[in-house]
Parts: sequence; structure tokens; C-alpha cells
Amino acid sequence: MLLTKAILLFVNWLLLTGALIALIQYVRKTSQIARSSKSSIEALKKTTAASLKSIEVSREILMEMKETRSLLTVPLVVAYFKRESSKQVSYLFFILENIGNGVARDVRYSFTPQLLGHDEESVQRIIELGKGVDSLPPNYRLKNLFGRASYYIDVEAETSEDPNPAAPRQFELTVAFQDAVTGDQHSDKYFLDLRIPMGTCMQ
Repeated sequence: MLLTKAILLFVNWLLLTGALIALIQYVRKTSQIARSSKSSIEALKKTTAASLKSIEVSREILMEMKETRSLLTVPLVVAYFKRESSKQVSYLFFILENIGNGVARDVRYSFTPQLLGHDEESVQRIIELGKGVDSLPPNYRLKNLFGRASYYIDVEAETSEDPNPAAPRQFELTVAFQDAVTGDQHSDKYFLDLRIPMGTCMQ
């Protein structure tokens, strides 16, 4: 009887010891799995961050490419006065030119103060043109006679004295037009001086 109890106690102790060993191994494995999962999560976070950064860089590159491509096809309309001589007579011409690479539509412009000159017919032609040009292709310009340069400038002496002081010589010109491809509206301002061959852009 005592022998049987001793055997049972021994078997019970063996079972408990085995269970304890199994529990210790389980805890160790679980801890290793937890550490491995944490490392995996950290690695995943780093990978995700790198992927997001890569996506952002790609987006920026695409935007820059899009902007560059749009600049290569955008119209740019400029306006200026130009002096030309013919048979010892110097004339002033008003030039409206598209120096961009795209077609400009509905080109309009206005002078401040209002354009005035001794050749009323030429002045009216320039003013009427400013009410709307249907389209202006790339590298195309409209050239209109404004009048004799000698009315505004002492061409021969090239002095700073103005032959007709009452005639305006400086104008602010606002040019507005539409991109024929994108439909975007553009507007620029130019400061034009009849005493200077080309206008300078104020923008």
C-alpha cells in the first residue's frame, strides 16, 4: 500500500516537473515570438515610411514634369513700340507678339492713359485691335504703324527735349489672353515709353 502511494507520488512529481518544463519552454517561445513580432513591426514601419517617401518624391517629380511640359506649350504675348527708318524717315510701330510656344486666344489689351497720337487713323486701328484678337499663333506678331517718331523724339539730334511736350509718351499696357489648350487666363502689364525702342515688362 505504501509502495503504491510512493509510486503515485513519484509519477505525480514527474508529471508536474514535465508540465513545469513545458510551461517554461512555452514562455520562452512566446517571448521569442513577441520579440520577433516587434522587430517585424519596426521593420514594417520603416518600410512603410520609405515607401511613402518614395511615393511623395515620385509625385513631386511628376508635378515638376507636368509644370515643365506646360511651360513648353504655354503662350506668352508681349507688346512694345519699335522704331524703324525708311528713306530717312523714322516711324514708330506698335508690335503685339506671341513669343511663347502655344496658341493664344482672345487676346485683349488696353492703354493707361488712353493711347493718343498725331496719326488718328493709326491710333484708332491700334485701339480697335485691343478689343480682341481671336488667336495669335506661336512666333507670330501683329505690326501696326503708330506714327512718325519725330513727333515724339528729336530723332536727328537725339536730345532729351520733346518736340511736342503735350503728347503722352509713357503708357501702362495690360495684356490679357487665354491659353488655347488649357483654357487658363493670363494677364501681364508692360510699361511702354515711346522714347525707348522696346517696352520693358513690369509684371
